[in-house]
Amino acid sequence: MTKQLLLIRHAEAETPYWGQKDFDRELTSHGVISASVTGKKLKEQEFVPDLILTSAANRAKTTAILLAEQLGYEAHNVQSAVEIYNCSLNTLMDYIHKIDSRCEKVILVNHNPSISYLVEYLTNENLYGGMNPIAVANIAFDVAKWSEVGQRTGKLLWHKELYHSH
Repeated sequence: MTKQLLLIRHAEAETPYWGQKDFDRELTSHGVISASVTGKKLKEQEFVPDLILTSAANRAKTTAILLAEQLGYEAHNVQSAVEIYNCSLNTLMDYIHKIDSRCEKVILVNHNPSISYLVEYLTNENLYGGMNPIAVANIAFDVAKWSEVGQRTGKLLWHKELYHSH
């Protein structure tokens, strides 16, 4: 397998207050902790991303930056895009296809239901209820270029929440 994609749903976000845009929602304190712990656990697994991509929505971008900090990835190198916030599967696939082929390991932080649909589309695995906040799906692809990634081309290595509160 030559390419590895971690699809991560953003961490727990606050309930929007009256008049607040969904795009601007912040992480809860639990969300901040769980995103940091998830980054730490990925580092313990020696996962070193070549690229971290995220929806530009506040809760996703904050999640991506917290992950980056724990992974030793420069936060200013996290790439955010407005077009993958609340988007279709086709838009997400177009975004993945544009990833530089030199990147082997990529993290993409996004939202439900798109992120759950994407996992199922790429792997043909049923997630039964989708991805919970800060859940990680680790997918491997036997492709040379990201543009070759498509329906059922990925192998789901694992899907779980690395953060567990006791």
